[in-house]
Amino acid sequence: MLKQYLEWLNHEDEELEAVGGFAIDSFPTKASKKPLTVVYPESVDLDNVNAKRIMIDFDGTIHKYSKGWKDGTVYDEPISGAKQFIDQLKDDGFEVIIFTARLSEITHGKEGVKKQKQMIEDWLKKYGIEVDGITAEKIPATAYIDDLAIEFDGVWNSELLDRIKSRVDG
Repeated sequence: MLKQYLEWLNHEDEELEAVGGFAIDSFPTKASKKPLTVVYPESVDLDNVNAKRIMIDFDGTIHKYSKGWKDGTVYDEPISGAKQFIDQLKDDGFEVIIFTARLSEITHGKEGVKKQKQMIEDWLKKYGIEVDGITAEKIPATAYIDDLAIEFDGVWNSELLDRIKSRVDG
């Protein structure tokens, strides 16, 4: 069903109202209500929710990103140990997928997404980092590694709110 949803997101026909139980108004997009174009790894079996798959954010997690967004380039070196860790995951039989907002069409437009994806692919090749795909979509995975994540332990409480507020307050 996930593969159907992602294909629906990439469909150009605005008359298409639903696929696999997903309706256009269930996923707010630009004012035109046109579905997002999502870049996802075509070689990955998206319907296999039991895959040994690790999703890793790109900026601040693999790419050092020491100056922030800057001009949109991928300018920094890898964070120490990132390549070795990813190599170990691959050796242990995991699929490794990078997820990044750099591939968001809302933020960068279609041409910007192509440019960002190419920059990431070139950067990965330069540093010898092999992954199974790059996407803007969080697909089913064993775990997500993200520098901005706050782990949810199943309880909505003041401790969780305090952790969020501490990010804002520094």
